[in-house]
Amino acid sequence: MSLSTDQNIDARRGGESFQKLPLLRNAVLDIWEQEACARINGASLLPRSILIDTFPAFYDNLVEAIAPECPRETATSGSTVARAHGDERARLSSFGPVEIVLEYQILEESIAKATERANVALSASEWHSMRRSIDLAMLDSLSEFTSAHALLRDRLAAALAHDMRNPLSGMSLRAQLLSSPKMPKKVRDLARKIIDNGARLNAMFDELLDALAYGGGERLPLSLSSFDLLDLAREACAQIDETKQARCAVTGESIRGIWCANSMRRAIDNLLSNAIKYGDGGPIGVHVSRWEERVSLSVHNTGASVPEEQIERLFEHLRRERAGGPSGWGIGLSFVKKVALSHGGSVTIDSSPERGTTFTMDIPLDARDAHSSSP
Repeated sequence: MSLSTDQNIDARRGGESFQKLPLLRNAVLDIWEQEACARINGASLLPRSILIDTFPAFYDNLVEAIAPECPRETATSGSTVARAHGDERARLSSFGPVEIVLEYQILEESIAKATERANVALSASEWHSMRRSIDLAMLDSLSEFTSAHALLRDRLAAALAHDMRNPLSGMSLRAQLLSSPKMPKKVRDLARKIIDNGARLNAMFDELLDALAYGGGERLPLSLSSFDLLDLAREACAQIDETKQARCAVTGESIRGIWCANSMRRAIDNLLSNAIKYGDGGPIGVHVSRWEERVSLSVHNTGASVPEEQIERLFEHLRRERAGGPSGWGIGLSFVKKVALSHGGSVTIDSSPERGTTFTMDIPLDARDAHSSSP
C-alpha cells in the first residue's frame, strides 16, 4: 500500500509508527465503517463508495503528519481533502453537523482500536499531532458543509421562484377568466376556490423562500399594521373547516395589536397544518389571550404526543424526522419560530399523552417594541 503523496516522501526517514500505519489503513476504515453504520443515522443507507468518501486520502495525510521529517505539518496542510468531505456530505447524504463531528470522533476511536490490535504504539506527541489534525479537519469539513448547504438553498430558491411560479400564475389567470360574471354561478364558485387555493400555494412558496433566505439568525422582514388577532385566527380556521380537513374551534378574546398580518397568518396556518398532520382526527383548538402587554396564541390537538427526544430539536431549520410518520420540507415549525422571534416573542410546545400537544406563540402586543429595543 502506498500513500497518496508518497512520491514526495522517503518512507525510510519515518519512525516505526510511520512505517506500520500505512498497512493499517484498510483495518482502520473497516472499523470506522462498521461503527459509523451502527452509530450514525442514515450511514447504513449510503453506498460504501459514498460513505467512505475522502477518508482514505485523509488517513494518508494523517500518517504523513506524524512522520518525524515529513514536510506536512498537519493532515490539512496544503490539502482540501477535509473540505471535499464536507462538500460531499452536503450534496450526497442526509448528514448534519452533528453527524460530521461524530464521523471524525469515530475515526480517532478506530485508529486507536486498529493500532492496539496490531501492537503499534503511538507516542503521546504522535497522538497529540493526530488529534490536532482531526480537529482541524473537522472544522474544515463543517465550514464547507455549511457553505455547500447555503449554495444548495440558493439554487432551490431560484428554481422555486422561476420554474414553479410560472405555471401557478398561468393557473390563476385562467381561473380569473372563469370567474367572469358571464359564467354560470357554479363555475364562478369553483373558479374562486381555485384562485383562493392558488393564493395559498403562492403564500406557501413565500414561506419556503423566507425559510431558505432567513434560515440563520436574521429576522424576517415585517410589514406591520394594526389588526385583531382573534379575527385572523378565525379566518385561518374557516379555511380548515371549508376543506373539511378537521374541525377547528377558536376561543379567547378580541385583541388588536400591531403585527405583520401576512407572516402571522402563515404561522397560524403552519400550526394548524401540523395539528392536522400529527393529530388523531379530533377537534383542533385555537385560543387567543392577553396578559398585560403580551399576547399568546395557542393551537392544541389530541393524539400521539411528541417523543421526548424530538422536542428539543423540533424547531430546527430544515429538520425532518425519518423514523416513520408524515414527511415534509422540515421548515414549517422553524418558520413559526422565526415569525415569533421576528415579532420579539417566542414559541413553545407542551406535549404529553394525557394533555395532547399545544404550540403557543407568545409575542408583544406591539411588534414595534421589539424592533426599537434591538441592538
